[in-house]
Amino acid sequence: MLACGSRDGSSGSGPLTLEQYFQQLGAIDKTSQARFERIGQQLSEQQPPEQALSTIKDVYPEEVATLQDLLDGMERLRPPAEVKNEHDAAVDALRTSVKVTEKNAKSIASATLFSQVTDRLNSQESTGASKKTSDTCLALEKAGTDRGLTVDLNC
Repeated sequence: MLACGSRDGSSGSGPLTLEQYFQQLGAIDKTSQARFERIGQQLSEQQPPEQALSTIKDVYPEEVATLQDLLDGMERLRPPAEVKNEHDAAVDALRTSVKVTEKNAKSIASATLFSQVTDRLNSQESTGASKKTSDTCLALEKAGTDRGLTVDLNC
């Protein structure tokens, strides 16, 4: 985090500057991306369906925790007016993704077949939440690049 902001990213009582905001958001994103990559590595191994079911049951709670931590970090940021709408839309979409992911976790925990997991993860609710999160992330990223910043949020 930046030395000029408070530890929670709020930079005191007012909003962050555009540069501070995207630097702090980038740091939050980088941490989450590293965690998602570790999760993805565990899930990408070719395994028989029974073992894959066991693996996803073990690993998926970390996906939920990572999304929640990302949401918590974004909620603590105080975006500047220039990107507040995009920030708020991204937070709302991420909040929905967290809820859907928590619901998925319950389904995965009770699944007896790997096909039940894939059905849940490929459901309209899951794919819709994921798409909305991606779309709002891209809009936030574009809001920064349109203002002359280099922004890569791994959308």
